[in-house]
Amino acid sequence: MPGAAVIPAAVSAPPPIPWNVASCLTGLARFAGYAGLLAIVILSLVPGEWRPSIGLAKALEHAIAYAVVAAFLTLAGRARWPQMLLLIALAGALEIGQAWVPGRDSNPTDFLGSSAGVLLGFGFSSLLLSQMPRLSGTRLLDGAMARSFPFPPRVVGTVVAIGGLAVVVSVGAAHGAAGWLGAGLALVMLAIAVVDRRRFIIPNSLNAAGLALGVVHSVVLGQEDVGAALAGAALRAAVFALAFFSLRLIYARLRGRQGIGLGDVKLAAVAGSWLDWSIMPIAVEIAALSALSVYALRRYALHRPLRPTSRLPFGLYFAPAIWIGWLLQTTILQVW
Repeated sequence: MPGAAVIPAAVSAPPPIPWNVASCLTGLARFAGYAGLLAIVILSLVPGEWRPSIGLAKALEHAIAYAVVAAFLTLAGRARWPQMLLLIALAGALEIGQAWVPGRDSNPTDFLGSSAGVLLGFGFSSLLLSQMPRLSGTRLLDGAMARSFPFPPRVVGTVVAIGGLAVVVSVGAAHGAAGWLGAGLALVMLAIAVVDRRRFIIPNSLNAAGLALGVVHSVVLGQEDVGAALAGAALRAAVFALAFFSLRLIYARLRGRQGIGLGDVKLAAVAGSWLDWSIMPIAVEIAALSALSVYALRRYALHRPLRPTSRLPFGLYFAPAIWIGWLLQTTILQVW
């Protein structure tokens, strides 16, 4: 009828998978996860000549095996943060135990590969669970599985998957202790990005951890002259932090309000301890362009005008840019 109101149809939630199907899938994933875990324990303690190999580097084979087991256990609802930490601890115990097995050795690189595999498997399977409604129109996280998965899988899965991938890339970019320290930098910078995104603050403890890793990194790279390496890292940290602090004062003088937090100033000192003189401006430019691009695209998508007074968590972009700068100077720029 003319003038009659049109009532939109109610949008129904994706139907859950029937209980018996979900229970069957959960049981299969649980069996596969426990069977894989048992296989890892057995194959880790057999003599070297009995160890199977698919022709890849040992650390990569460890990462694949642990990623598969962690993924199955997560899909079965048997993996939370404590279980993931226990799985990483088991990898370390098995690596130590191999020192007493004929033909085997205890290798920190293999343990790092195993740990990265746990994070990758846990993260990507969590992402899969969170995206199930959108991909297939069904909810797998329902009933008993939902109760056994008490965290937001999309957010946690994304963070953990990025962390695991960053660890693998860091170890592949630099050999030995430098790669492990780069992996530590990646995890600390990821933590800073997450906290700054949620709270608009960068904890002093995380900045201190990044600075401490930077000092150790400079010592590792400058073994021929440790004193000069430490002095160079301290000088870069001081100059970079002073530049950010000066920019903070100038902005406050011109705009009458603070635009750069002290946490960002301290994070600049962390960047100076890790990055060479030529890389520090690149890291700042990557962070600034990323922040402005994401802000502009988001305002455009929401059909809202740009506002010069909007707050941006600069650490969200600056922290990953520091790790990217370290990655560039370790790989591409080192060749040049």
